[in-house]
Amino acid sequence: MKKDDIAEARHQEKLIAVPILPATTAAKEWMLLFEEHTGHSYFLVSEDNKIHVFNNVEEALDVLRELDFHRAEITF
Repeated sequence: MKKDDIAEARHQEKLIAVPILPATTAAKEWMLLFEEHTGHSYFLVSEDNKIHVFNNVEEALDVLRELDFHRAEITF
């Protein structure tokens, strides 16, 4: 799901959880998973539809703040 779509889902209160997960491709990279109350979940993807990975957790938190999230769960 792209940032604009996530912002819209957040505004409509469809999203209930945001785990920050380690990327499977590299030990020190992280990705965001957005979960809906319906049970569906979506990774944050870039404009070219590739899963967006972050070099550290702080970068992921910056994006969540930008999208007006106030809570996330870090899974490692």
